[in-house]
Amino acid sequence: MMIESVTQYFAERGFTSMRGNEEGFLVNYIYSNQEAYVLIHFFMPSGDEFTTGKVWQIHQHITSHFFLQGTSQVHVLHIFYTRHPELLHHLCPEGESFWLVDMNINRLILFEDQPSDFIGIRQGLEDFILAGFTRQRNYGMNTLAGSKKGIQTGICNVILVAVNVLIFVVFSLLAADTQNIILQYGALYWPAVFNDHEYYRLITHMFLHGGTDHLLSNMVALFFIGNQVELLLGKRKYLVLYFISGILAGTVSIIYNMINSTDTSSIGASGAIFGIFGAMLGILVINKGRIKDFSARRLGLYIILSIYSGMTSQGIDNAAHVGGLLAGLILAFILYRGSKRQHKERERENR
Repeated sequence: MMIESVTQYFAERGFTSMRGNEEGFLVNYIYSNQEAYVLIHFFMPSGDEFTTGKVWQIHQHITSHFFLQGTSQVHVLHIFYTRHPELLHHLCPEGESFWLVDMNINRLILFEDQPSDFIGIRQGLEDFILAGFTRQRNYGMNTLAGSKKGIQTGICNVILVAVNVLIFVVFSLLAADTQNIILQYGALYWPAVFNDHEYYRLITHMFLHGGTDHLLSNMVALFFIGNQVELLLGKRKYLVLYFISGILAGTVSIIYNMINSTDTSSIGASGAIFGIFGAMLGILVINKGRIKDFSARRLGLYIILSIYSGMTSQGIDNAAHVGGLLAGLILAFILYRGSKRQHKERERENR
């Protein structure tokens, strides 16, 4: 009866259940960005239903199953349900995460060296256990599944889009000669950067646009691709990606113009946006070519077409596009791989 209650509880919260050939254990899992978050439940009222070796064998079998399915990372939490919690402290495989459920008092027990939460399930699970494994009310639970209802929005990306639009509107309304004002105070112009030391232009040029079409094309791309990348990287790393890509794209652009003795100025967020494209491509490569509805082939084709369009059109800063793309690609392998290594640390950071 308890197994059925636990199965139903997690099913209502977006988890998929998987039963083994043996009695007494249950697996729930949920995917996020090709990473699996797995709960292995061991129902051990007497405390001796499973041995340490058997628990390890089940753990190995389950994790191997997900890796064989192409899962990039598997995060596992073992939950032991028992009337003898004093017997189970050393049952979990060494180095793995586990919680105990004391069936005598319907309490969740967490040891000091174990995670204080696991993808937001703790509070709801504690309430469920306290209520005797019955669905008496809608237990609070902030899981990855719950967060996927509706469209997720990266707040930093939205702010970047809003700032770009606001600056464009302000310049359009207040400046009689917008183009000269932009060139004088914010455009990327290599004599101003190198001769006059106006290094701030490496940042200001990213927020200036020459017309409605220029703004619209950049902001549509930024909104949709940037949103996905922010959700994958997190707010801080996304901002690092955006600004470093934009600055490096601008640096490549002015070096290219200096070498070719080209006396031109450049504005627009496209260098930073190509950095986001590069980062998304890098993340897709790390995840073996696909995340949700994105594929490396599809994104790569879009990038190639965008660069080709720039090369065959006038007034396009292709040096910035290529520089931003390469910067974002490299940063993805630094920032995203770092994020994956830190998943378990994040689970423990609130202890």
